[in-house]
Amino acid sequence: MKVIKARSQVSFWLLLSVWLLVVFLPALLFRSAFDRFLNFSHEQQKQRVKPLLFAEMQQFKEDLAFDRMLQEDFQTFDRKQGFYDIDSEEVTASAGCDAARIRNDLERHLGFPVFMVMAHGADTVKTDCSLAAASFAEVKIPSTTMLRRFFALVNDQMDHSQLFPEEYRPAFPPGTAYEDEKVRKVYLEGFLQNLLGTSMPFNVQPRRLYGAVASKIGDTGRIYIYYGAGSVARGQGRCISSGYLAVIRAADIAESHIVRKASSRSFYPDLLRRMTFLQPAIADPDNFSWRGYSQVREQNGNYSLTTVVQPRQLVRIVQKGGIVARDFSAFAGKTMGIEVFCRLSQLQHPLWHYQQPIYLLLRLLVLAGVLIFMRLYLFGFDMQMSLSIKISLAVVAAGFLPLLSLLLSMAAYDDSARAARHDRIQRFIKIRNREIQDYLSACLRIKEEQAQELAEKMGAINERQPLELHDYLQAWMKRRPIDAILYKPLFGETMTVISPEAALPAKIAKNADAAKVFCGSIAEMLLSSPLLNPDRQSMSTLLTEGSGNIGSTHSMMISNGRIINLAKLQGRSRIAVVLACRPGEIRTPVAVIMIIYSLDRLIEEMLQGIVDRFPAEEDLAGWHIDRAFGVEADGQIHKSMFASSSQLDDDFIMNQMRACFSSKRDIQWFGRKGGEEMFSFVCFDQSLPLLNLTVIRVPAAAGVMAGFEFWRWLYPFLLVLFILLFSRYFFIGPALQLARGLSVIAGGDLQHRLQLHSGDEFETLAQEFNQMAQGLMEKEQLEAYVSSDVLAEARVSEVAHLHPGGERIVASVAFVSLLPLAKEAAGGGVQLPHIDSFLDLAQILCGETHGVIDKVIGHSLMLVFRASGNNADHQLNACHMVMQLVAAVQASQLGSSCRVAAGLACGQLVSGKIGSRNGRLDFTVIGDTVNLAARLKSYAESLADSPILISEELRAAVADRISARLESEVQLKGKSLQTRVYRIA
Repeated sequence: MKVIKARSQVSFWLLLSVWLLVVFLPALLFRSAFDRFLNFSHEQQKQRVKPLLFAEMQQFKEDLAFDRMLQEDFQTFDRKQGFYDIDSEEVTASAGCDAARIRNDLERHLGFPVFMVMAHGADTVKTDCSLAAASFAEVKIPSTTMLRRFFALVNDQMDHSQLFPEEYRPAFPPGTAYEDEKVRKVYLEGFLQNLLGTSMPFNVQPRRLYGAVASKIGDTGRIYIYYGAGSVARGQGRCISSGYLAVIRAADIAESHIVRKASSRSFYPDLLRRMTFLQPAIADPDNFSWRGYSQVREQNGNYSLTTVVQPRQLVRIVQKGGIVARDFSAFAGKTMGIEVFCRLSQLQHPLWHYQQPIYLLLRLLVLAGVLIFMRLYLFGFDMQMSLSIKISLAVVAAGFLPLLSLLLSMAAYDDSARAARHDRIQRFIKIRNREIQDYLSACLRIKEEQAQELAEKMGAINERQPLELHDYLQAWMKRRPIDAILYKPLFGETMTVISPEAALPAKIAKNADAAKVFCGSIAEMLLSSPLLNPDRQSMSTLLTEGSGNIGSTHSMMISNGRIINLAKLQGRSRIAVVLACRPGEIRTPVAVIMIIYSLDRLIEEMLQGIVDRFPAEEDLAGWHIDRAFGVEADGQIHKSMFASSSQLDDDFIMNQMRACFSSKRDIQWFGRKGGEEMFSFVCFDQSLPLLNLTVIRVPAAAGVMAGFEFWRWLYPFLLVLFILLFSRYFFIGPALQLARGLSVIAGGDLQHRLQLHSGDEFETLAQEFNQMAQGLMEKEQLEAYVSSDVLAEARVSEVAHLHPGGERIVASVAFVSLLPLAKEAAGGGVQLPHIDSFLDLAQILCGETHGVIDKVIGHSLMLVFRASGNNADHQLNACHMVMQLVAAVQASQLGSSCRVAAGLACGQLVSGKIGSRNGRLDFTVIGDTVNLAARLKSYAESLADSPILISEELRAAVADRISARLESEVQLKGKSLQTRVYRIA
């Protein structure tokens, strides 16, 4: 073996330099680049999550106000209790009117006391009330008549009397003007004012929560009122099947319950909420609250946003002592705050979790390099290419670590460039979305300016005849999305002008009649002004009794044509109120004009303008811009088909719009679909209501390194190619050669040998493999001379147990002879090829019938059929095997020159190893049954044809399945008595 030594000083420094360049420096560079990559990725994720933290914080603050959470809890209760729309047409008068049960169920569901529950059944014939016992309250249970009339007005039961059961009784006596809106308004507000000492909206909507201050409740008097009702279909109409009105005191709601509920309602699934304390203390929490003071920090494995509690929440917490001590000393050195956070583990790159194992592998690589360096320096190189040299060559692969470091740095740089590109696209999509919102605002401003121009014109012609004014207003409405115009002179009757383009004139007329109340209220407020009537005292009574909701009326009067939503008007409409003034130096109001816009037609007109100005599909510098619009109606989102892009999936559009509508906030989204990146931004204009979705689709790019794609992929390709070739030649090739050799041996080619001269452990394995093949070949040659029973016994027995001995078994024995035909008997017997064919047939049939060929005696075979689990019926198998053998001989070429004679017997015999341990052992069977079968075979040879003779005992075992007749009674050799011999037919 030739060895090259390398112990000189020059060789030492040369090897040391190679080790530093190949192992140490690459490992150091790779670790540094890996650290930078993980840290940069972590910072990017924090920047991505930060806006979500602020959005979650805003949602947390809204939940702490509790109004929305309480309304959702009530709606959940309604779904459980059946106070929702019912598909059945059955209307039961007393359904759902057990107020005490509803109150108890509500308290269990909400987790705090319920002050009062008033319930009713269908058509309000059945009513009930349950009130908590409270010494501080002045509330008394109202009478049944008051409850019936209240619920009848709220539900419009008087207009649906035909839908109710026969026992329906009107809540109001005949002649009562319950249809009059003012009467309804006064009665409904008067009922709650007298009962609770509070003022509530005129129309109480089902499944909506109202907050108010009640003077008769006690403490702060803050209450929540919720009306839950379910409607049922009957025929073509719908009516209220049952309902309840719940009253809850804010003082009964524990602050800990509010905090616990708000903390468990995360808007984003990966973000969590909790109450906390700010460190260090803030001198004046109230000042920082309204300024939006917040603190983003990374602490205790969390990335969190913390801010002070809103002032009113802080006061409530201190007053109630829900989560902090009542003593103000709890705030010493700390300030109360709320916190939203996410786990840092969710922001870390997936490789972060493998940081320590990677560092450990680098250390092991450096250690292996040191050991190899010492080995090469001390012992030199083996020219025989041992495994140590192969390991040395494997370490050379570490020279590619600088390349890996470079690629890792490029990936980190690409991630940064991709993030900047995403930010640029998101800013652009907001700008394009903002353009559409600005266009919608401009359209509304145009409508408002048109309303003001109409007011100027009507002020100039107000002295004309009413018919002329009517014709002018009707002509002005043409080709505009207007349903009706109300013209109310200050000293005249209200004129209603219905648009000829209106879809449902009757419904619009009813809507206009409801709006007259507001026109009258505004006129009354104008008449009470000192500019029109110096005697203000004379107008005070009219103002108080007629105007009703002064705040709302005053807001409409000063809107100056601005299109607003008036919830008290029925139908999908928007209104604009303007004052018509007499021209001159002093502009004196002469009339009130209320323009009722059709919301659907207004939105359709705006969408048509958007389609003309902003195409639904647009390509800009490789960016595909798509837009879609949706309209909200009765809580459902409907996609606008003509204004939406056909390139967007309907499910994607609806999911984005529903998320925006449910959260009442702008929604940003990013994802991948095929080879494209998708960016979406959807906003909800609640004033119309209209949802605007803008989507930008861009091809997925590799970032700023796209121009270096060739080099970027060439280096990894060369690295992988080198590793594959190295591994293939030195490791995988020899291993595959060994595997192929095993496959060849398993296929039966025992003469195959391996030729490996690698000078390492693989060569040793090849030599052992060749020895194994030689042993298998010798074993196969020996097995050709041994029966299958002997082989089975040898496999299960140890060498120490291979001594003479046997056991008694039950089996069937058959002797079968192949004889020449009578005419050829003088020819010298059966030829050897015939015997070989005969043996082949017997071997095949024995395998099928669980028998074995025990001996070959000249032209005769000894067959044994042992009784076992899968060969319990060994007598039948023996008979069938011999019968099949006779048939096979007759059907083959042997049938023309040979015949078969057989004798069979069954019974007990001895099975085992017969012979001498130091000489030859034979695994066979002996006994009287064997002798009987041999005698029967000898007797059969003397008979003509191919007789199959069986003993009397065997015939008894198979008599019901095989036909056998008595051949004769003969005196067999070794038998003192004659033996009955049966022949199988």
